[in-house]
Amino acid sequence: MLALAALLAATADLAELPPQPFPPGSGCAIVLWTRGEPPRRIAMLAEARQTLRLVLDGRETELPRLPEPGAYGSAAVRVTLDISLEPAPGLPAANVASGVLRLERPGADELAIAVAGLRACR
Repeated sequence: MLALAALLAATADLAELPPQPFPPGSGCAIVLWTRGEPPRRIAMLAEARQTLRLVLDGRETELPRLPEPGAYGSAAVRVTLDISLEPAPGLPAANVASGVLRLERPGADELAIAVAGLRACR
């Protein structure tokens, strides 16, 4: 029971991301949500801007791309994405077939969340 309480406390600083604007000409984006029930939208990767948007500590935050593959962050937080895409039959999009979002903060525990998602272009 103590482990469950620690996990819930750790995910509390990563909140659901509200719907994001995605107007024509935006390029491609990957929206990620948790695999748990109910699924929660937790991140949006804007490929053209090379940024990752999420809600940390109640604040919508946009993290820039770092030199390492799949890494985004700042001095306060680092997020690493390990995702694989597969075509979405009948759609001009791709599904996130499998994925993990890792959240690291200096001096704190690392959080790994299994994610699903969708990549689309406009």
